[in-house]
Amino acid sequence: MVVAGTGARAAVIVPDDPQVAFKAVADRLHSSVVGFRARAAVALPPGSDARQAVQTEVFGTGVLIGGGLAVTTLYSVGAVSPGKMTAWSDIEALVQSSGPVAAEIVGWFPELGLAVLRLAKKPSIEGVVFASTPPAPGDALVAMGTDDETVSVVGVTVGAVRGDELFLTSTRRVDSRYWGGPLFDQHGRLAGISLPSLTPKAVSSVAIAGLVDRFRTP
Repeated sequence: MVVAGTGARAAVIVPDDPQVAFKAVADRLHSSVVGFRARAAVALPPGSDARQAVQTEVFGTGVLIGGGLAVTTLYSVGAVSPGKMTAWSDIEALVQSSGPVAAEIVGWFPELGLAVLRLAKKPSIEGVVFASTPPAPGDALVAMGTDDETVSVVGVTVGAVRGDELFLTSTRRVDSRYWGGPLFDQHGRLAGISLPSLTPKAVSSVAIAGLVDRFRTP
């Protein structure tokens, strides 16, 4: 099923899923999903001339959290090594209402695998509302992701909760399009952010709510 929206990446693809109740959530909140692209430096083989560094384009998904801020995964916008964090160059957020917008990293959270970015132009889209409590095993959620052309939506279920991590199950494939994207509960509140993993998992939004507040400006 395809749900119409607005903007350059307007279409929301909703696979046929028994969680019909989440269709309204997808219709209302798909515009909060943003894509990220940047240029990353690729390590050369030993003995190569460092001056011939290779640059490649990387992509990721994120979510607008209000105040011109967005959250995405670290791998989408930078690299982390012991004692050092390096931002990729030419980072852009692909916002549905306005197209590409320059973005800069303002916060790194390597323990969560996430980064907070400030967009050069504050989007007209309102940020999402954070859930006040983490989801419990058995709770149904909806995951959103983007491939730069469409926003895809899939239903997931919380299989287990271990600390700040949510382990998810789904009858559909939750692939790399969803990494860094939001997980919403049936009330449309942000319940988590999907993490890069071969098996679906996420970090609870409760774990990051207090961390991102320090970057908000009046």
